[in-house]
Amino acid sequence: MLNWNRTDTEHVIVLQHGKAVIREDETSEGKVYKPHIEDNHGNIVVRFDPGFDDFERADTFVSVNLIELDRNNTDEATFREKLVSALDACIGLLPQAERAFHRRRLENIQRWLLRQPANRDSIDAPSTDWDNYVFNWQQDGSSFHCDTPPHGKAIITEHSRAQTSARYSIEIEDSIGIILKDYYTPSVDFQSVEARLREILSELEQPFVDEVYLDQITFTLQICQRLLPKETDLMQMVRLQYIEGYLGEVLP
Repeated sequence: MLNWNRTDTEHVIVLQHGKAVIREDETSEGKVYKPHIEDNHGNIVVRFDPGFDDFERADTFVSVNLIELDRNNTDEATFREKLVSALDACIGLLPQAERAFHRRRLENIQRWLLRQPANRDSIDAPSTDWDNYVFNWQQDGSSFHCDTPPHGKAIITEHSRAQTSARYSIEIEDSIGIILKDYYTPSVDFQSVEARLREILSELEQPFVDEVYLDQITFTLQICQRLLPKETDLMQMVRLQYIEGYLGEVLP
């Protein structure tokens, strides 16, 4: 839910270029929550006059439609420039050498949004031969974990075991807690799962905007969302979430 400021009859969020409002109306059947978003001149950008019978649904409506403030009275090129500016801010939040793959991924998302070719130059980043990397596994119950710099902690969990095979899952946990989950983990044996982990770690070093790397793109964008300072204008978060959802729709 968004961080609303409440008055007697309204919930309000003030943004740099407008505000969001949820008005509470009393009816014979109970409260109705009517959301709208307006620009700095008071012009309504989007609204839902019938309202919702609970606050959470109105909150969701606002969350989904806040991006319309950026679209308001602008052409597609200007709108994409606003999205690119949010990615610029994120690149500045990732100065460390071990974040180089994330920075290049963000740069290529920018280029994709601007309809420019991807940057395929080599990256000045830590290089690891994942095919021959020796994992130093530590066991904790049914889970095995080890550090896989620069990408974070790898976690392999055994969920069930039959006579000859088990079901496993793989996660990569970034240092700030964002988790990349793998949905193609083989249920054969630990060696096969470890081989799949090597593929995932190699894919994290391919910073291109392609359906094949959609999970890695999402991983990077969610890291950026977590790193945004609290004082950042809410629209930066809105833009990042829009980019994540947009790429999830158009790439597959």
